[in-house]
Amino acid sequence: MPRGAMSPGATQGAEARDLSWAEASVWTPRMVSALVNGVKGGKWFSLVDKVWAPATLERAWTKVRANKGAAGVDGVSLERFAARSEDYLAELTAALRTGSYRAQAVRRVDIAKDDGGTRPLGIPAVKDRIVQTAMKLVIEPIFEVAFLEGSYGFRPGRGCHDALREVDRLIKAGFTHVVDADLAGYFDSIPHGPPMERVEEKVSDDRILDLLRGWLKADVMRGTERWTPTTGAPQGAVISPLLANIYLHPLDARMAALGWRMVRYADDFVVLCQSREEADAALAEIRRWVGDNGLTLHPDKTHVGDCRVAGEGFDFLGYRFEAGRRWVRKKSLKRFKDSIREKTGRSRGDSLTRIIADLNPMLKGWFGYFKHAWPTEFSSLDGFVRRRLRALLRKQEKRPGFGLCPLDSQRWPNAFFANAGLFALHTAWRTARDPRCGNHQPESRMRENRPCGSEGGDGVSRSLPLSNSASSNAVGLGARPLPRRVPGRWEEVGIGEEGGGAAGVQEDHLGVVREFALGEEVDEAGHGLAGIDRVENQGLGLGGQADGAIGLVGGEGIALADIVVAHVDAGVQIRRRRLAEGFEHLTHDRADLADLHRRRLAGGNPDYGDRRARASKTGQEPAMGPGAAGAEHDVGGGDSLLAALGEKLLGADDVTQ
Repeated sequence: MPRGAMSPGATQGAEARDLSWAEASVWTPRMVSALVNGVKGGKWFSLVDKVWAPATLERAWTKVRANKGAAGVDGVSLERFAARSEDYLAELTAALRTGSYRAQAVRRVDIAKDDGGTRPLGIPAVKDRIVQTAMKLVIEPIFEVAFLEGSYGFRPGRGCHDALREVDRLIKAGFTHVVDADLAGYFDSIPHGPPMERVEEKVSDDRILDLLRGWLKADVMRGTERWTPTTGAPQGAVISPLLANIYLHPLDARMAALGWRMVRYADDFVVLCQSREEADAALAEIRRWVGDNGLTLHPDKTHVGDCRVAGEGFDFLGYRFEAGRRWVRKKSLKRFKDSIREKTGRSRGDSLTRIIADLNPMLKGWFGYFKHAWPTEFSSLDGFVRRRLRALLRKQEKRPGFGLCPLDSQRWPNAFFANAGLFALHTAWRTARDPRCGNHQPESRMRENRPCGSEGGDGVSRSLPLSNSASSNAVGLGARPLPRRVPGRWEEVGIGEEGGGAAGVQEDHLGVVREFALGEEVDEAGHGLAGIDRVENQGLGLGGQADGAIGLVGGEGIALADIVVAHVDAGVQIRRRRLAEGFEHLTHDRADLADLHRRRLAGGNPDYGDRRARASKTGQEPAMGPGAAGAEHDVGGGDSLLAALGEKLLGADDVTQ
């Protein structure tokens, strides 16, 4: 309890903080009031009775049990503790009250890192984790009211996504020159003295301070080795993140005082500036502070760059911010693929249903965190998962191979895995991005479930007049109508949009094509309408590879941008050519599009007419472009596509087939 009346030396900004998260059994209304208004001398006394209170320890045990975890050096697991929890908690209360409690040694486990190194993880005993949690419940609000807004790690009501949103907001606001700093071995190198000095500035209960010192100096055991650390806080101990935030709080305050925007999550932080000079000055100040406080910056992982420029981006909390986009960090992507490989080994003897049931929780959890990444990441990973499953199915039939054969894609198409219940990342992204779909179960929104069209329609290849009027929404061939996103600014047109046709076009009121894809993906080998997902300057292709740089139609390279694939015909290689001069970086005016359309039609395409004639005899309409499974390649779909786009931009009367 606080001693004395409230003083004018109140904690600034505390009155604006939401303290509803504070444990009610510990922080009574009178204590909360004192926390907001300040206490005499700015220090808190006689808090240890709150730690050993049975209600506090019971609440701490509930949290420790929910967090799970392994047993410590004493071998007492959570299950074993739960069997006699009342007795163990009573023993802890008595030991804390009499002062006989002593922290046990911390079990050290080395966790492999992506770069080949290891990260030491400390696992305290269950009893120690309970007491540390009780301590955190008592003292955390005292320091929380002083922490700054730029700190997000291990704080109530804050998380990784909050930090990422702030970074994204600052980049969009023009703070694009970023200091990406990495503290080398932070938890292992924290000096014991300075953090305790900062705790003593606000807490004067000697029993509380002794408990904290005991955890910092607790012995460490790795196998048969045992030693007493002189620096560091166990990475894995409940109390360590709070001590880490307390120690780095002066750095937060220093950056804020100098006007620099720092976003920090525990020991991972970036400083966002508006100029290179400002970023260099911020890095120099960080180096000075880090050196003065017994820490070290990692020489290879600390740099300054302009995140708008390719190659100068930065990694933060699993994401890669570079060239105006947010990607999945390479290390995170590799770790995720390794996890998929572990669950989809070709020698695994389980049924497909059981394997998918094992995969889906991991896929959903990964998407829940990385759903803001650039969407091409999801299409690529979906193809990777399906290829692994096809290879597994081949193995179960005692057939060698890696699932890359086009026949495998025909035998086990994407719809096969969708019907089996496989969670699709790209479909989940589309559903989250467009709630107008009306179905909020991503795994059931697989485009492969529908034979063609956006809403399971017939997906027939036919020309429809596409209005440019402000009151109409753009409609495509076989696509469902989509309302404007922003009146007067965005329209959407698609040919089949999702099914056997195309993913469509996003076009603004000036006719600038932002996104274009035919079918987006058919199989991992790139056959058929693999299409593209990358937009703007990444290239626009009819069919072919999913990276959007190459189009494969009728064996001839066709790309409506600056990149045209070389075509080999009778030993003669035609290296690069363009279909239309007007297509520069996917931006063109309506005259350019009309010119392209007329030039494509002037070249003639008898194969397209033959296909439609053949289809009329069989009673089936041809798909847009190459076949849905990539079995055939022709240019008919391209002409229909251009006709649709010409109608969209010029009106049906201006286009003649």
